[in-house]
Amino acid sequence: MNRRDRDPRRPSAGEAGPPRVSWDRDPRSFWLGDRDGERAPLAGEVHADVVIVGAGFTGLGTAIALHDRDPRLRLAVLEAHHAGYGASGRNGGFVEATLTHGLANGLAHFPDENDELLRLGRQNLAGLIDFVRTVPSVDLVDYQLDFL
Repeated sequence: MNRRDRDPRRPSAGEAGPPRVSWDRDPRSFWLGDRDGERAPLAGEVHADVVIVGAGFTGLGTAIALHDRDPRLRLAVLEAHHAGYGASGRNGGFVEATLTHGLANGLAHFPDENDELLRLGRQNLAGLIDFVRTVPSVDLVDYQLDFL
């Protein structure tokens, strides 16, 4: 069974799939291809307990963590462009358990601490996977984590 067969949400022949975005014609991310346009700038007063500037991984992760800790908090996330506009929206191309950018690099630079760094890296990746599985707005298919 290949990965396409494992995801029942993918359209079959003749069904419309997600919007196609050609990088040549549209420099937006594929995932932004069906975005419903720009949002109006913030106008007037907004009252919040916590204001987070930036809707990248750090800003949105902070908002989720604060909401999990206290759902009564009034949160405001401000972003100049759109969520994930900056570095968070660029494909880093990897998700690994390494904290040292590879075993050889870890051994070369941190030989005495490398075993602990390997353990912490695996713990870090496991925590990331657990977190992603708990976010209700993430439509995660199990095969997306098979490679980890």
